[in-house]
Parts: sequence; C-alpha cells; structure tokens
Amino acid sequence: MCFRCPLITTSSQVNQIPQRLNPLLLGSLTGNTGLGGLGGLGGLGGLTGNTGFGGLGGLGSLGGLSGGINNIVLKGNCESRGCCWDSSNSIFAATATSCYQKAFPKISDVSLDCYNTLTTCGTSDVGILARVVGGTPAVSNRNRPWQVIIRAQGTNVVRCSGTIICSQWIITAASCLGRIRDATLPLGSAVNNAVTSIEVIASTIDPTNPLGTGRTLAVSRIVVHPLYTVTQNYHDVALIQVPTLTFGVTVQPVCVPPFATTVVPAATTVYVAGYGRASALIAQAPLQEIKLTVITKTACEAIYRTSLPASGVFCANPVTAGQDTCNGDGGSPALTYDTTTNKFTIVGINFAGSDDCSGSRPMVFLDVAEYREWIRKTTNGCCSVVGARSGKK
Repeated sequence: MCFRCPLITTSSQVNQIPQRLNPLLLGSLTGNTGLGGLGGLGGLGGLTGNTGFGGLGGLGSLGGLSGGINNIVLKGNCESRGCCWDSSNSIFAATATSCYQKAFPKISDVSLDCYNTLTTCGTSDVGILARVVGGTPAVSNRNRPWQVIIRAQGTNVVRCSGTIICSQWIITAASCLGRIRDATLPLGSAVNNAVTSIEVIASTIDPTNPLGTGRTLAVSRIVVHPLYTVTQNYHDVALIQVPTLTFGVTVQPVCVPPFATTVVPAATTVYVAGYGRASALIAQAPLQEIKLTVITKTACEAIYRTSLPASGVFCANPVTAGQDTCNGDGGSPALTYDTTTNKFTIVGINFAGSDDCSGSRPMVFLDVAEYREWIRKTTNGCCSVVGARSGKK
C-alpha cells in the first residue's frame, strides 16, 4: 500500500512547526524560491507555479526553467520528507503521484516480539496526576518511573525526555539529539549519534537536581530512524540503548502498543509529562503532566499545512486552555491510561507545537504504533540479547 505525499507549494509552508528541544546547536536553514542561479545555503524551498524551486540544503534557487519543474530538486525534497520518488518520471515532468509513501510493514514474525511479556509495564504508584506548561507536578520518582531526562553531555539543562520501553531501550525524538556541523553534507549538519554526546538520567522528577534521587545510565548505542532529516519533522524518532536495567518501583517500562496502520483516533484522551519550561520565561520545572484530546488530521493540517508529515503523526489540544508542551519537552511520551488495568501505554512522542508555549496551536506527536515494526527490528523485539559463544579462559 502506498500513500501520496503532497509536494510543497510555497516556501511559507516549510518548517512551520516549532520543535520542542532546548536551544538548538544550529540555527534554522532557510531557502529561497523563484528564479536565479545556484547559490546560497537553503533549506527546503517551495514551488512557485512552474518556475524554479527553492533548494535542499546547500542549493539556493534553480533558475533557467521557463517551463516544467526540475525533478532533481523535487526528488531531493520528496525523499527528505521520508517519501519515495517515482523514478519513471521524465526529467521535466512531475505528476500528483510522483512523490509517495509506502505503508509501514506489519510485523511478520511475532515470535521475535517480547513486549507483551512485560507484565509490569505501564504501572505507577498513582494513576492520573489529577490534572509542561500549567500542568500538575509529580511528587515522587515513582509517579512516572519510565520517564528519563536527556541532556547534552557536560550541561545541566534538560534537552528532552525519553521513555523506557524495555530493559535495554529508551525511545525519544530524533530532534532531541545534538547536531554535527559539516559543510560537506547536503544540509550542512547531521545528527550526532555519538554515545558520549548525551547524558541519560533515570528515576528522577527534578531536572535541577536529577542525581538527588536519580542515576545516570551509560549509553551504549543511539539509533536514529534512517529517514529522519535534521531540518524537517519527518520520522522524528530515535532509540537509545543502555545496559540492562533492573526494574523496581522507580524504574519501569511503559507499555508499547501493537502495530497499527491507522492513526490514533480523534477524541482520544492522552496524558503528556515533561521536564521542560513551565512557561516561555521559566527555564525548567519538575516533571509535570497535562491532559490532551487528540484532534483530526484534517484539523491539524489546516493549521500546519504541508509542514505536517503525510503520515505517522497525530495532533492534540490541551483540555485546559493555556496548557502546552514547551522547550525541553521534546521526546515526552503521550500516554493513554486504561482504568481497568491501571496501565499506561505510549502512543506518541512530542516533537513540536505552538511557538509561544501557550497552547494556541496543537501539539504534534510521532505516532508510535506506526513505527512499531522499526522499533521491533531495532530492539530485537526487546527479547533477550543473544549471548556470545566464545570460550572462557
């Protein structure tokens, strides 16, 4: 099954959604549209009728095209959005189906999926925290034992959150990771996946003194989704491997949903907790939680237009006006709560929202269920790691 990925039509529709990490290491890259020669550092520009196209990182505008669209640039734009390009198109022709996206494959071997055996997943000493910006603070590191702090190595500022999904793996937003400047790369930078680039702290609700109750987890591997692009919002997910954790009341995995080919339904209630700014002015605060309602994709697209990925995301508005995620809340999990089992399940990962942290625009989340197969393959289904077979001395 394939889905069409609409081509960007104006430069104002690119990168509209403010991300939720604390200060970026790099400024945003901007592109230009219209006629002109090669030149300038560009992000993703847009189509202006049939005349030229704003470049993809490193390319400014392509001129000299009095008619038609330069497919070399369009192909780069399409693929940077996590989509596929139909190579059967001629050089100067593009159709409505030229850029498309394949559906995520369904799990083919359930024997390699051990998430369902995590009977203790999603359990907490409290249910909903009665009522991030304007949220209700956690009072104990037992409240959300799956949530971890992610910060750049050598700093005291929370960059993002992460969520424990099994004994060796933490899931977060790829945009939470640092960037490496490299002028030789098409976009001028790349994700920094060095294990020494970040620090992960578990079992804490206090970002100003996380080691008061928490502990640092050694990072052994960082895996970024292969189609994530540093300047865009597509496939914004990463997995962090740590040494095997011993679960207890302050360290627990959250439940992981099964594979799904449909987005989280509108009107679903989700809860988001984060360590980020308590407002646009207050730097960071103890772990707080807010309640949200998922809205339709159509309603969200009407606001963010083509900045919103074609699939793999959902949007939600706060139940209480003025509540929002903010800088430092990237990677925070959107959780559903089952009142029958008293368990929490991660359905989304926050990576963007309103630019002023006021709740004036919907919060945007990666849809975890649609990435379930990639998560399973990367983590070996969270099954036990195969042991070495070398002899002992």
